[in-house]
Amino acid sequence: MKNKRKIFLLLSFLSLFVCLYFVSDTYAKYLTRASADVNGQVARWNIIVNNTNVKNNDTLTQAITPVFAGSQHVAANVVAPTVTGYFDLELDASAVDVSFTYNIAVTRNDDLRDFIVTGYKVDNGTLNNVDVSVETPTISDDILLTDTTRVHTIRVYIGWNDDTDTQELNNAGDTAVTNSLDEVTLDVSMSFVQKAS
Repeated sequence: MKNKRKIFLLLSFLSLFVCLYFVSDTYAKYLTRASADVNGQVARWNIIVNNTNVKNNDTLTQAITPVFAGSQHVAANVVAPTVTGYFDLELDASAVDVSFTYNIAVTRNDDLRDFIVTGYKVDNGTLNNVDVSVETPTISDDILLTDTTRVHTIRVYIGWNDDTDTQELNNAGDTAVTNSLDEVTLDVSMSFVQKAS
């Protein structure tokens, strides 16, 4: 009887061991783990303005030089009453993978308040007037990812406001400015904002 009991206990332990082995193997199938990497390419944001990548630059590497045609009574490339001219901003978005809005703001010079932005053209298109009554006129437009043309030239027209209804300086003021200034600058600020999906 004692032998039967030993055999029974031995068979019971053996059965329990076999049963635990198969159960642990069964659970192990559900505990199997796998890992993988998800790789996505980051959209390019390489906007070039006048041959300068503005991604990591706060200022353009070269000053923007305006063009003044001059006349019979005024030399070329100088600022004087009644003179008008322009400067170009070339925006290259060919290495940009998103749609965005650009904003160009031109702030008046404190010393020569009558030197103002009068209008602009995009790619020799229609002349667009700006509101000359505001302190800082803004030029704004979208460059979409779906646009076939990704390089645009924005020509900004500037001039000495000599209109008696809107000018800030009269003839005496104009003369005082030309006697005290050798050059005049305008602050051009540009910002680029990705369009939301």
